[in-house]
Amino acid sequence: VDVDITKDFTVGLQLFGRIQEGCQPGAGTSTVLNSLYSTPNLAYPVFNPNGSFGGASNYTSNLYQLTTGSGYKLDNNRDLMANLDMKYKFDNWLPGLYAKFKVNASSTSSSLITRNSQQPVYDLSIGAAGDTSYTRYGTISDQTNSFSMTSTVQTFYAQAALGYDAKIGDHQFGAMIFGDQLRSTYQFDLPETYYNFAASANYNYKQKYFAEVAANYAGFDRFRPGHRFGGFYAGGLGWNIAEESFLKDNVNWIDILKVRGTYGLTGNSNEDALGYYSWRSSFGQDGANRYFVGTNYSAVWGIAEKMLPNVNSTWEKAHKFNLGVDMGFLKSKLKVEFDYYRDVYYDLLQQRGANTQLMGIAYPNENIGKNLYTGQELQITYQNHVGNFNFFVTANASRMKTEVLFMDELQRQNDWSKRTGKAVGQTFGYKADGLIQTQDEADKAPLLGGIKVHPGDVKLVDMNGDGIIDQNDEIALGNTKPVIYYGATLGFSFKGFDVSVLLQGVQNRTYQQSITPFGQGGKDQGYDYYMGRWTPETAATATFPRLTAGVNWNNTPYMNNSSYWTHPGEYFRVKNVDIGYTIPMAANNKLRIAGMRIFANVQNLFTATPYKLFDPEIYGNTSYPIQRIINVGINIKL
Repeated sequence: VDVDITKDFTVGLQLFGRIQEGCQPGAGTSTVLNSLYSTPNLAYPVFNPNGSFGGASNYTSNLYQLTTGSGYKLDNNRDLMANLDMKYKFDNWLPGLYAKFKVNASSTSSSLITRNSQQPVYDLSIGAAGDTSYTRYGTISDQTNSFSMTSTVQTFYAQAALGYDAKIGDHQFGAMIFGDQLRSTYQFDLPETYYNFAASANYNYKQKYFAEVAANYAGFDRFRPGHRFGGFYAGGLGWNIAEESFLKDNVNWIDILKVRGTYGLTGNSNEDALGYYSWRSSFGQDGANRYFVGTNYSAVWGIAEKMLPNVNSTWEKAHKFNLGVDMGFLKSKLKVEFDYYRDVYYDLLQQRGANTQLMGIAYPNENIGKNLYTGQELQITYQNHVGNFNFFVTANASRMKTEVLFMDELQRQNDWSKRTGKAVGQTFGYKADGLIQTQDEADKAPLLGGIKVHPGDVKLVDMNGDGIIDQNDEIALGNTKPVIYYGATLGFSFKGFDVSVLLQGVQNRTYQQSITPFGQGGKDQGYDYYMGRWTPETAATATFPRLTAGVNWNNTPYMNNSSYWTHPGEYFRVKNVDIGYTIPMAANNKLRIAGMRIFANVQNLFTATPYKLFDPEIYGNTSYPIQRIINVGINIKL
């Protein structure tokens, strides 16, 4: 609600509330899905002849029972938000002078009511004489009835600002000073508070030349006193060449041709890496921590240090440079935006590579990391009409390259193992050269951790030729080229009908497979791609290593992170298709409504990707299968 108290004083109030309730099986959605992925199709019957749930010694839970007979869990979410905006104009004293005040308060809570139960499963055995017997596995438990708060968040934000806008002839300028405070409380932690004291100023001449500067003095109370505040700044210049007479008077098909550039120093608190009041020593009672005292070094259990403090932790920072061009042609029917950026992040909170466990406790994160991000972004939009047929196309693409400039890594013998200079988040592992085909190859193969290899195992490459596979043989895995993201939105409308399509994709991206064939106990689900496993008969065409029960160090992805398990993460997807029809106004008047639209849309209609085992948009493995969602509905405005 926006209200004009007077011509100079306006007040806006927004209120939002949401109540959301969900229900899932008592065993939990994640348990059901993980069991579904790990249970072979013929592991046990759903029901035994006597009506009991089927199971076995290795499968003490029944999927059907987990889904329909394990009770239920109720998820309850409550959100409440209020926002108050006030603005007062001092035009009677000084035209263009104004004051603004904003207050925002929100509260979010999530709770869980658990009423689950467990039932046993039975394994049917048939004796030599045809007699039957049942062996019970699993446990029996009565239905529980518990309540727990899973999440609580309260935030309070306040801002006060004093500004001035004016125009004198062809000169237009403005300035503002403001201060704000954000106070957040998560779960049962002490509140965290951010402070900002800032000023900004802008100027333009004839909508032709532009300049803007800003400065900010920001504080965060989780840093140690004396390190809480940091100074940051930014500035930008712009030039709309299309407004110059030599272009404006001679070329009528160019509407906008603006060149702009910005540079600034920004800061980030990075609470996740910082830790909870990390500058203070922390002690607690933990059975895993103990001190040894006396001449016989007897263990004393009790209060122990939980973490090493970092008294010098402070803001992560970044120098950011952006250069862009905005273009508009043919009365803004065609628009083009291009940006180039170069961002240097430094004082990143990271753990030292020279970390040692001699103290019995890990080092804290320190402001030591430095990374480089460069890239380009392009967006092109074209919209037009032919009679009543209106259409539009918006396409975008971005290219991003990253580089680790410093990460305090341990000294490495070989350049191929060095993390510094590689992409941020680069995956490292061993180089693989297909599969071992013969026993002679297996006998001569370098060993990983002394584990004996056999024909059909992954053939790892000994990069430094010392006869063993260890950390000195690790290389950068996957595509090291800049990652390219692209997408497009296109559509049209004609006599009430409208259609829009969203396309998206990624190039130059790879990811590591981490699933384990048949799991650690050799009892998990088998997938159809295991049919390409190595056997003596399929040695020449095998697409998967030999299968073994349990963990095989040489053939297990998360124990042997090698290029054999590196797969393309590229994809092209028709993300969304929306079709609708808006009822004509005459029909709305007869129905006494303001408007009506009938629609249908489809999400994840089509995906093209070289490696189809996982959803490429998730960028790696996922336990929840991708869904194609079809919606049909009617929107009615009263």
